[in-house]
Amino acid sequence: MSAPLVLDLRYATAHYPGVGSYAVGLAEALLAARREWPWRVLMPPAGGRFDLAFVPAAARDDRTASTPGPVRDQFALGGRLREMNAALYHSPHYLRPWGARCPSILTVHDVIPIEHRASMSAPKRALYRWLIGDALRADCVVTDSGTSRDAIRAAFPRARRPAPSAPGAASSRRAEGADARADPIVVPPGCRVIEGGEPWAAWPRPAVLTVGINKPHKNLEVLMRALAMIPIERRPLLLCAGPADRRYPDARALAGWHGVTDDVVVLGMVPEQRLAALYRSAALFAFPTRLEGFGLPLLEAMTLGVPAIVSDLPVLREIAGESAWRLSPDDPAAWARAIATLLDDRARTAALADLGRARAAEFSYAAAARQIVREYEALVPALARGAARPAGAVHA
Repeated sequence: MSAPLVLDLRYATAHYPGVGSYAVGLAEALLAARREWPWRVLMPPAGGRFDLAFVPAAARDDRTASTPGPVRDQFALGGRLREMNAALYHSPHYLRPWGARCPSILTVHDVIPIEHRASMSAPKRALYRWLIGDALRADCVVTDSGTSRDAIRAAFPRARRPAPSAPGAASSRRAEGADARADPIVVPPGCRVIEGGEPWAAWPRPAVLTVGINKPHKNLEVLMRALAMIPIERRPLLLCAGPADRRYPDARALAGWHGVTDDVVVLGMVPEQRLAALYRSAALFAFPTRLEGFGLPLLEAMTLGVPAIVSDLPVLREIAGESAWRLSPDDPAAWARAIATLLDDRARTAALADLGRARAAEFSYAAAARQIVREYEALVPALARGAARPAGAVHA
């Protein structure tokens, strides 16, 4: 077959740091797993956050190099897929191409704006809910965790169409109709660590790292309150890395309110090539979030052997098991005690680091790609029959 399999990498930008990291990690694994398939990769604008050198030049498609957006882009993308005579479209995010003639695989990472109403205005939340409902009409929907799948099911409880690879999926689709909502399949991501950079400069005292945006559900304030409870002579630095949403107080403002301005270092967005060095510069990783679809920063910390203190949430139990110290996200005193205890207990931190590395090894983009490949083959039977001849488009 010569009809292309279209993989959308336009989300690999600084605007989508988490989705972008996922998109790059999965795309790299998919292209490595099936180099002979006729790939076409929609590329982001040049000069982005991620190194995309793994995408062969002949597979790149720069004609649609723009930041994806709802409605207008969904129509335009459908038209582009028709022009390409695409055999399949795969996106690491939830915007479904409209008017495309090929099957599609989409990823719905979470439904946090539906679960946490304060994170989005009512009109935007209504649009978001409508777009997620539309995404669930794709041929296959992927999500990152069992917890996220349960949240999607709770928000959209209608009849659930099985994944294409499931027994009886074709007859189920005919019986329920083309617009029946898909039941998401759980495909946990891996962790893409970029090694080889210079070590991070040593901090003047032990440092606790947290990674994420400053939205309210990320719960940065509990760390500021915990830091203020630790005696000054034992107080670590708190390193805050990640983007800032101007609608909410940033880490500097929160530090000022709680009297710990001199104990907080605000790093903003850290280049991908420097993230591993930053993690390794920290004595501990802290993740006080109230809601997550997966929790990629936790997986990064565990992969790099940084002992982790996290909120006791179902999704973080799903990821970390017993390899992280779990606490209520509403108890700053408990966070203060845990931070102080671990900073003084090298044996316990070493044990947590070992457990974290072992647990993180269970997640990989190679495993995720193998699972996704089964859905490709179910949707495009010629792939499963081996009819896809070697395509020069994917060879460097």
